Amino acid sequence: MYEKPQTNFEVFFMNKKIVMVFVAVLLFAACFCLVLAGSEAPEPAAARYEASTDDISEKVSSLFVAPKRKKIEEKVYAGGYPVGLSFEGEGAFIIGLSDVITEDGVKTPALSAGLQIGDKIIELDGVMIPNTTRMMEVLGASDGRELSLKYIRGTKFFETKITPALDIGTKTYKLGLWSKDSSSGVGTMTFVRANGAFASLGHPVTDSKTGRIVTVTGGTVYGCEIIGVDRGIKGTAGSLKGNILTDKKLGEIYENNKFGVYGKLDSAAGDKSDLYQIASADEVHPGKATILSTIGTERKEYKIEIVKAYRQSAMDDRSMVIKVDDKELIDATGGIVQGMSGSPIIQDGKLVGAVTHVFVNDPTRGYGVYAEWMFENTDKIIQKKFINYGRCSYFFI
Repeated sequence: MYEKPQTNFEVFFMNKKIVMVFVAVLLFAACFCLVLAGSEAPEPAAARYEASTDDISEKVSSLFVAPKRKKIEEKVYAGGYPVGLSFEGEGAFIIGLSDVITEDGVKTPALSAGLQIGDKIIELDGVMIPNTTRMMEVLGASDGRELSLKYIRGTKFFETKITPALDIGTKTYKLGLWSKDSSSGVGTMTFVRANGAFASLGHPVTDSKTGRIVTVTGGTVYGCEIIGVDRGIKGTAGSLKGNILTDKKLGEIYENNKFGVYGKLDSAAGDKSDLYQIASADEVHPGKATILSTIGTERKEYKIEIVKAYRQSAMDDRSMVIKVDDKELIDATGGIVQGMSGSPIIQDGKLVGAVTHVFVNDPTRGYGVYAEWMFENTDKIIQKKFINYGRCSYFFI
């Protein structure tokens, strides 16, 4: 086949393209080397995590122009005082295994069925188990026959068979286990609205084993007194030691979600000096601020700095980076400790957010969430119907 010979012009043009590609490759390699030469030495893991998180947030923020937020006219009562939170969840938690003394000797139904401490029973004899009380009702109607039982261990679901044993002392059927359907802890109230709706913690209560947000069907808010502090140090988070005053009921818990624990207090009465306007997210800025928190017998205001305030186009529980500057607070706690979550952040005379997390490798630094996001959650949650299944402490079943 005849091929047309290339002209001198065509040969020159092709050679020129090759040279241009070669030069471009050299330029790219040179730029890459310059970047490597100018980069800093690696920092400790925690610092790297913090820097990478901030960098990503800055890049994401630069892609959005946050819309102008609608001003919240309503004022709220700032918290800053500790509360005891008692939750009721879906299911009955096994906290112990025990023998059942019967006329035929000692029996261990739960152990024989393969159950373990920490398992959560969610269904018995085909009936959903919202709490221990319901499980006792199903067990009482069993007449000792074999029952199907579904439970959760860690993140996995299991099913087994169990035969109740008739306790010789109580003349009731038992499974040979101790259970509870509530958990409790200490946190800080963020704010209370005039209608009694409250917001606290600023982050969810999660399962210590799975890390998942604990599903609650309700609960109770109690008064609380701080009786001690475990100081936070680099590498170890500190905590407030609180005594929950179960004889001082303050209200009901409605929901536990990504942005905290919400519900309604029996009374919203408060001092007028505690009334603050909620700042919109776009009003928060780097600079001086304070937090309201209780680490002893009284609530105090402590100095902090808002290091970064992210421009968020959607709700997120890590809205800002904060740093404790108050010598009194650092001397007492080391900075931010567990139990201070929910402490209101005040800037420019407005309630702008709540403390949510502490940096383990630097307890003087942590995250905060915008108060606007928490306020919007109270709007949604207060309208939900609260179902109370009844309360209990520990039961031998």
